[in-house]
Amino acid sequence: IILDALQKYWGKSQVEAGVIAECAAAEITKEIDYYRLTREFFDATTEEERVRFLDALFAVAAGDGQASFVEIEEIRTISQGLLLNHKQFIDAKLKLPADKRID
Repeated sequence: IILDALQKYWGKSQVEAGVIAECAAAEITKEIDYYRLTREFFDATTEEERVRFLDALFAVAAGDGQASFVEIEEIRTISQGLLLNHKQFIDAKLKLPADKRID
């Protein structure tokens, strides 16, 4: 699902998506510094790329059938850290069909 989302929303090849997903999984820890991570991501991307990233996050969250409330709230936190506005978050969230999200 992560590979599909990276290919669909970021235009990455299967190989590129695999490398990105592998690196991301290797870097996940309980002590993750969201502030530093979001600032670095913000600096390295355009606003359009950050909005597409939200689309990818929602697709991954719904990959098991439904995006949970906890997953949606985590995406909201990430969205705020990336300095995206509430409308951008809601627009990305509403791209998921209602039966794919718990509001």
